[in-house]
Order: sequence, then C-alpha cells, then structure tokens
Amino acid sequence: MFLKSILMSSILLVTSVSSYATENFETKISADLYEKFEKVSASTLSMLKADTNQVRVIIKLQEQNKTSMLFGNSKINELIQKNLAKQQQFLESLQQSGLYNTSFAKGFTPAIQLRLQNAIAGYIPSIEVAEQIAQFSDVESIEVDTLNKLFTVEGRALTGSDVAAASGYTGKDVGIAIIDSHFDLLHEELGGSTELPNGVVFAGENFSDPGEPIFSQELNDCYHGTGTASIARRYAPDSGLYALTVFPNAYNSTIANAINWVIENKDGVAGGPPIKIISMSLGGEKYYYACNTGVIHEAAATALENGIVVFAASGNDGYTNAMASPACSDNVISIGSVWDEDDANYEPFSPAYCDDDERLVNERTCYSNKAPMLDLYAPSEEVECALCGGGTWTLGGTSSATPAAAGMTAQLLQAKPELALDKDLLVSNYQETGITVIGDEDKRRIDLLAAIGDIVTNPPEIDSVSTTANEKFELVAITASDVDSDLDSIVLYVDENEYSTIDIDTSETSVTVTEQIKYVTLEAGQHCVKAYAVDRASNNSEWSEEVCFISPEVPRNPPVIESLSVEANGLAFTVTGAANDPDSDLDHIEIAINNSEDWITVDGSYEFSYSSSEMEEGTYTIRARAIDEGGLVSEVVEADSIELVFICQQYTNTNSEHEAAGRAYSEISGWWWYGTTTWYTSGSDEELGTSSSEITTIKEMPKGYYSIGTCSNPDPVAPVITEHSYTELNGTLTIFGSATDANNDISSITAQIEGGDQITCEGTYDFTCTYDNLEPGTYNVTLQASDETDLVGIATFDATITDNQSGECITKTNYDHVQQGRAYTETVWYVSNAYANGSDDHLGYTGSMWYSTVTSLKEQSSGYWVKVDSCD
Repeated sequence: MFLKSILMSSILLVTSVSSYATENFETKISADLYEKFEKVSASTLSMLKADTNQVRVIIKLQEQNKTSMLFGNSKINELIQKNLAKQQQFLESLQQSGLYNTSFAKGFTPAIQLRLQNAIAGYIPSIEVAEQIAQFSDVESIEVDTLNKLFTVEGRALTGSDVAAASGYTGKDVGIAIIDSHFDLLHEELGGSTELPNGVVFAGENFSDPGEPIFSQELNDCYHGTGTASIARRYAPDSGLYALTVFPNAYNSTIANAINWVIENKDGVAGGPPIKIISMSLGGEKYYYACNTGVIHEAAATALENGIVVFAASGNDGYTNAMASPACSDNVISIGSVWDEDDANYEPFSPAYCDDDERLVNERTCYSNKAPMLDLYAPSEEVECALCGGGTWTLGGTSSATPAAAGMTAQLLQAKPELALDKDLLVSNYQETGITVIGDEDKRRIDLLAAIGDIVTNPPEIDSVSTTANEKFELVAITASDVDSDLDSIVLYVDENEYSTIDIDTSETSVTVTEQIKYVTLEAGQHCVKAYAVDRASNNSEWSEEVCFISPEVPRNPPVIESLSVEANGLAFTVTGAANDPDSDLDHIEIAINNSEDWITVDGSYEFSYSSSEMEEGTYTIRARAIDEGGLVSEVVEADSIELVFICQQYTNTNSEHEAAGRAYSEISGWWWYGTTTWYTSGSDEELGTSSSEITTIKEMPKGYYSIGTCSNPDPVAPVITEHSYTELNGTLTIFGSATDANNDISSITAQIEGGDQITCEGTYDFTCTYDNLEPGTYNVTLQASDETDLVGIATFDATITDNQSGECITKTNYDHVQQGRAYTETVWYVSNAYANGSDDHLGYTGSMWYSTVTSLKEQSSGYWVKVDSCD
C-alpha cells in the first residue's frame, strides 16, 4: 500500500515522456464514458474486462503530421513504425506515472494497438484514471470502445447481376474483404480447404482473438460470416475473398484494426487480387446524424485514400430517422435493404420484429434502418447462401443486402476500376442509374446493368414449336436458345391470347419445355399456338411460327362432393370425403375454413383428406368444393361444426432441448465468465435445475403455459396422419409416412388400395407400406391410423404406377436435377439437400444455378432415379 502511494504521488513529477495539459482535460473524455461509470448495468457487462468492472476505451494519441495516406506500402510501413514507437512511449509514461495496471496499482490495461490510427484500446478501472490520463498532452481523446453486433436475415436477377456475370463481369481481379464472424473454409463456396489460399479465400486473420483461427464449423460462431462471404461471391463469382474475423470481441478498435490490415495488404496476398472492397454486416448504437469521428471513421478514410471502398449495413432496428455505426460515417457507403420480390418470404426477426403484410419489390424492408445520410439500397430477404457446416440456408436483413452491394460493386469495378478511387462518384453513379425505392423515394436501389451501362446482350431465339395429341390434352413442346446463357422465360399464346409463362431456371444455352393445353378448356375445332422467349436482360425473341391443332368435342359436366366429414383432434382436425365427376375429369378438391375465401387444395380427388396444423381454440366450420380439369366447380358442401379444445401435452427432454423448443428459458447468475446457468419453465417459472443435459418432464396446460409434471388421463383423441409420400418401381408401390397422437397410443397403420386388400404397415409414428405386382394405372390409396381406443385417423391420395421402362443416365448439378424433375429438395434447419425421385438417394446439397454438387442419376423405370458413380 505504501509503494502504491509512492507510485501514485509521482504522477505530477513525471514530465520527461509525456507532459500535462491540465486545462480543459475533461473535453478529451467522451460523455458516454462518464455515463458508463455512473452505473454498471447488465447492458454494460459486455464492455467490461473479465475480472474487474473495467470499461473498454480507445485512447487516441496525437496524429503524425501527414496530408495523405494514398501511397505505397513502404510509406504505410514507415507510418506504422512511427505510430507504434509513439504508442510504446506513451505506455512507458503510464507505467512511470503509476497509471498502468500492475499488482501494485489499478490503471490502464492495454488490449490492442491500432497501427494506422495511432490509438490504443484497453480497459480503465475508473473515471478518475481516465481524467488523469486525459491530462497528458499527447492524448487527443478518450472514448468508449463500443462493442458491435451482427446484422442478420433473391436479387441477382432483380439487379441484373446475373446478366452482367453472363456478359463477363464476374468480379475478376477484384478482392473483397469480409469483416465478420468466423468462416467455414471447408464449405465448397468458401474454397473447401482451411489451407489458404484455397482458390476462393486467399488470406485471413482473427482480430477478435489474435492467434486463433478464422475457421469454425460451430453454427453460432460461423453462420453469419460464412453466409455473407458466400453472398458476395455468388454475385461476383470470380472475385477473391479475404476473411477477417472480428467477433465475438467486435469492438470499434478491433474492426478498425481489421480495416488497417486491408490497407496494409491492399495489393493482395498469396497471389490473390488487390483488395478494392470491404463488406461489413455489423454495427451498433443509434445515430441521427453522420458519425464522423472515431477510429472506424478514420480507418475508413485511410481505406478510401488507398482505393478501397467500405460498405456497411444500416441495421435492422426499423429506424426511419437513424442508423447504426459505422454505416453512419461519411467515409462508409451505407446499405439499406429492399424486398427482392412481391410478397417475399419473411418472418419478423430481432430487433425490429416488424410486420409488412404488403411486401412489394423495391420497397424498403420494414426493418431496414434509414436516415438522410443513407447511401444506397440492395435487395434482401431469405437470400440463399452457404450454411456453416455444409449445404445452404437463407439469410435476411441488411446483413444480406450489404455483401450483395459489395459483390455487385466488384462486378462494376471490373468494368470501371477508376470508381474505386472516388467513393462519391461511385455512389452518384448508382444513384443516377438506380431504381426508386418505395418508402425512401430520394434514394435508389442498385441497378447493376444500368450502372455498367455498356452491356449489350443477344436476344434469345425460339428454335421450334410442336404439338402432340393426347387423350385429354394437346402437349406443346417449345425449344428456345440464347448464346448468353441467360434465358428467363417462355411465353405461350393460344389463339392470340396469353396462356402461360414458363420460367427457366437453368444457365444452359438451349432448353426444351412442355405445356399441356386441356381440351376441356377449349371449344371443339382448330386452335393455334405460338411463343416468344425472354432473357434476363429483358430482351425478347421474335415470335415463333404458328402451329395449329384440332381440339375434339369433350363432355362438360360439373363434379359433385358426395360426402364430407370432419373430426376434431385437440387443436387440430382431420377432413375426409369423397367426390365424383360424370366426365371422369375431376382435378382437385378445395376446402375453406369458417367463412374464409382462401381455398386450400387438399390431398386426393375422388377420395380426399386434409389434416390441419395446430389452431386456436374455438368453433370451426369446413366447406368443400370440387373442380374439374375444365374449371367447372361443384356446389359447395358444408360439414357439421366442430369444437377445438386444447388437450394437455407433456414433453420429456433435456433442459436445453426444452429451451430450444420454447418450453423453458435459462438465466445466468453471477458474472458471465464464471456464472451459473439455471433453467426455468416458460409460464410457471419453476426451476428445472442447472444442467443443460438433465432430462425433465413438463406439461403444457393451458396452451403456451408450461409447468413441471405429467398430464393426468387426457381424453382420448384420434391419431392424425401428418405426412405421406410414395415411390414406385417395377410394379412395387412403397408408401412412406408419419403420424401423431396426443395420447401417444397409436397401435397400427394400415393401407388399402381401392378394390384391393388392406395391409398392415411397418411402424406407427413413422411407417412404411408396400404393395407388389401392381399393373400400370392410377390407384386410390387410403391410409388409416388406429389407436388403442379404436379411434382412427384417415388420409387418402392417388398413386400412379407407370410402365416399366429403362431410362437414361444424366450427369448434372443437383440444382438442375431438381429443376428438371429428377430430384426433389428437402430443407432441414435451413440446409437444402437434394434427393433422387423414386429411390430417395441422398445427392448432397441442392445449391443454385451457380453453385451446386454434380451428380449422375440413372432412370431405372419411368420417374424412378437412382444415384450412380458415373454415366459411363
């Protein structure tokens, strides 16, 4: 204690290294730093050093005299050495003054040094220490080192990026630095190797935890960085990436040092292209005006002087007059987001949790922050991208709009590299050529084709149109081609009236599509068809030659609903029924709930069924109608009303699984670095224990209210068949399905083909049923789930057995297999995987037309595909 007093008393005597400027030293300290020490709250804990209540700050030292940072690497290195020497001198002065943290004195603890901003980030224990440090003459300012957060949630066709890429503007020779979280370098979209360079990512560094890797496959660590990096490169597929990790310790100083690394390595690393773009889908705090101070603002200025443009997300708070930092800096190009299509897929997310029932293409998304200083918009919402750990998922928010803007700018800089040297000219180019944003009419959404300005694409061509008569329809086959590989759609006309638009989802130069024209929709006699094609640059082909055919006279009688019944199952219900059609051309059945005019198409036709998902308690009426292939509609039939009442549910899982399902929550007591986590039930707040793996049983009663215990003798409820599908091969019909029961007492699943034997399926909650030696044709199948109280749930559907025929072998990407009907996609936890039709062989992740696994499929019988090693 005596030694500490001596050290502290020596402060006013030390002048050899740093002298004092005692007048107005308080002006050097930011106001929010005083606020941090007034009250240490839970929201402040993220800024505190792990073992003390210390606040992380940035001490800005006086800059070296300079007029520009636009110079070569030797000059940059010279400045770095001067700054580091100055910083070291300052730290030594703190040690001599007793203001450096030691076992004897509580003072400043350095964390990182900012090599290009002449600043040091670290921790201080009190405002008194900050005031003493502020009295040094070489201290310019002391401010809070803000901890930033990630900004998370189809736009290539919307912006013309795909056409630009097809025309050769792929971001070639342009480097993009992604400053974000960790990255899954093993994902094929990020090179598929942790050894850098790997062909996609050329270099990387971890600024959050220096010395640690940037690679991770832990979802919480790498979902964001992996997703944003892949979005940038999906727009600019020949660009080179540089992966810089700043999370979880994404302080302003951490981010500034990542920008500094880009400046130091602006000419490229390991043979990678020069870095011209920085993309940051992150930020923090709320600014109503430009935030033109601080180390990120200064680092971005130096980046601009060195020909590097910096993009940052505006944020997802839904502000209409404010933005997050660093997007609010005038040295950064701030990016807001627009919906990428009408009625874009969207679920409200944190922090805005906003609703927008009428989502229009090019309308500002309800969550996107905007302010007068916002620069540009880019499309967003459920953008497909790489998923950490493999496969794909969808990312939304301004987080996906920002790398989209970065990727498009890589394409633009390939065409106009001089724009990298003038941020204002780049923004004005986008602003003058962009699309007006609904909800922020003074700003523009990037239109890449217009921004590049000199792309000339070739129009597509219709190569042939032919028709083939069938029993009930005329089959029209249309072949179109485009040398630019950017076919978008084919528009079919019948008798001079538009009949249908067929979307093209492939990058092939030639494609053949088919369309059925049902005779029941036409008058008897001659009809003529013609078509034209459209590419993604909105070029139209010339009209095809007109081809005519004769439609026969066909009967036209409406269908009839013969029976309709509804059975309540807790908060769900099951509809079953039968329909008929005198003309044998019944197409489908629709039901409506209560008085809604939103009609739902159900499974089956002549025998039909529908199982609802969980609904609210109340009284419901169900109406049904039948529609035939000619569009004739039956009379509407209404079933007796039903009452849906919630039935007690019980769940036995680990505490962490309960939390993931929303049945429980956790709280941490003590400090975050050594605190205890305790789990509680959602609703009753009953304690479940302190182990995430402990298995507990909780019940739900009423709906959404959870407590410890089991349900007591719930009323019997009929089981429900929730899913079913089938495959067929060589006359064998295999049915797969799932069923649920609120009482957990399903005893059997049976299947019966109309006019055939009833068979018992294997399994109950997940089941398989098999019929052998069936002749080609369409069979109506009834599935029945029975429980121990003899209550049943029924589902019906039609299954078609085809003629056995040997098919071809095709090698394509999984994306093409799905688009062309040889495979299907299933998405689990945002990962989109492809499976072969028929065999259900797993093919790997689906991907897109730009990135997808290549697989060989062989057709063993009509529509039954199996995965093979190759098509030799």
